[in-house]
Amino acid sequence: MDETNRQFNGGGKLKPEYRQVWANYFVRFIHEYEKEGVPIWGVTVQNEPAAAQVWDSCLYSAEEERDFVRDHLGPTFKKAGLERVKIIIWDHNRDLLIERVQVAYNDPEASPYIWGAAFHWYGPENTRTFNWPTTLGRIRNSSLPKVARKVARISVPGTWGSVMVTRSSTT
Repeated sequence: MDETNRQFNGGGKLKPEYRQVWANYFVRFIHEYEKEGVPIWGVTVQNEPAAAQVWDSCLYSAEEERDFVRDHLGPTFKKAGLERVKIIIWDHNRDLLIERVQVAYNDPEASPYIWGAAFHWYGPENTRTFNWPTTLGRIRNSSLPKVARKVARISVPGTWGSVMVTRSSTT
């Protein structure tokens, strides 16, 4: 993939002409892992899509992520018979979750492909003072067309962990 900054780190963007190639790569990745007996239940479009890192990173605006899912990843999964593989958006800090996912959830063509949104435990404020009930209430009371109802904390020992919010109309 040739990002716009001509590097894999530092936060370039996936060029539009490579979006279908990237969607095809997701399918190949899933098929190859499953041939080896490793089932894939879900994927995120990009880890930390708003962070230009010193390691491999690729920036997506909310609109770019929506368009990639709507026009490439979702239809490519469907064509490959991978509708069972969940597509998860955002996968970044919790503070911008609602504003970020509204862009994709409010698109009637993108939304059906999206199973939910992931967000990281950490954020701009102190994690020790983060108020989960308030934040989850804000998510549930938002204007998202399919309101988040299930929350599953996913963490790896020794890491901060992530949280995944799924929509009530899907399993």
